Amino acid sequence: MKLLRDYIIIFGFLGVFVALLFNSVILPLYVNWNNEIRVPSLTHTDLQKAGNILKERDLEWTIKDTIFRRDIPSQFIMDQYPEAGQMVKENRKIQLTINLPPAKLEMPDLIANTVRQANIALERLGLVLVETLEDSSDLYEKTVVMNQSVAAGLPVAPGDSITLTI
Repeated sequence: MKLLRDYIIIFGFLGVFVALLFNSVILPLYVNWNNEIRVPSLTHTDLQKAGNILKERDLEWTIKDTIFRRDIPSQFIMDQYPEAGQMVKENRKIQLTINLPPAKLEMPDLIANTVRQANIALERLGLVLVETLEDSSDLYEKTVVMNQSVAAGLPVAPGDSITLTI
């Protein structure tokens, strides 16, 4: 009985020792634990500069999302994941959200439409009606668009200013 108890104690200590050795030496070597890199802060920098910073640190980048704000220059980084200061491994992809203007749209033909119809069409495209000029014509009614500041079919971007003549 005493011999069995001695074997249990010896193998118990040996098992604990092997587990600690495995956890503190073998696993860190296997997962390359010490080769971590601190993620730099990339928000409010342009995409080219951020690419150079990440390349210096052996990190990669990918665009996760794009948003558009007129008050911020194009291709500026708005957000990143993982956040600045976190530790990551080499060649980790940093996901970036950048400011990118939307694709150009085609200006609709608003001539011969009512002002209400023209307003709805402009709002759908995100265009801003800045001024409505009044003129007289024998061809058009009082509330019908006679002319538009941007010709139909030309490219426009959301937020562009449009003037209509009724």
